[in-house]
Amino acid sequence: MSRHTRYLETIGLGRVKELLKQNFGITTEEFSPVHSGEIGESYTVYSSSDRNFLKILRKEKVDHLEDLDASLALTLTLKKNGIESIAHPIKSLSGKLKVDFSDYYLILSNYINAEGIDSLSVENIKEIASVIAKVHNLQV
Repeated sequence: MSRHTRYLETIGLGRVKELLKQNFGITTEEFSPVHSGEIGESYTVYSSSDRNFLKILRKEKVDHLEDLDASLALTLTLKKNGIESIAHPIKSLSGKLKVDFSDYYLILSNYINAEGIDSLSVENIKEIASVIAKVHNLQV
């Protein structure tokens, strides 16, 4: 079993597809591993009309649940305040930012193409500066 798919294989691909359908209303067609971290695994999830980013976190590896919840709420707040170029959680059909399932949390986010860049153009730098300025001016 590869390190990149152990949670997906443990839960079962069919069960994860079912959970995404039940909780987010999406029918998934394909999962592509992105990377594994210390507390979870990440996948690009493809549906017939979209692609999203799925994190599967093992509960026992999440040291501070309140920090995870705050992080999810923060990225959603940034999105709601005009910061478009940020991955943010997609609320479940019941309004939750994460799905609690057995020994895991499932977090579905929008997909952002985050391919590495070797150098920044002047236009890239201006765009980054604009986003940073928006963040500093937020009233939350």
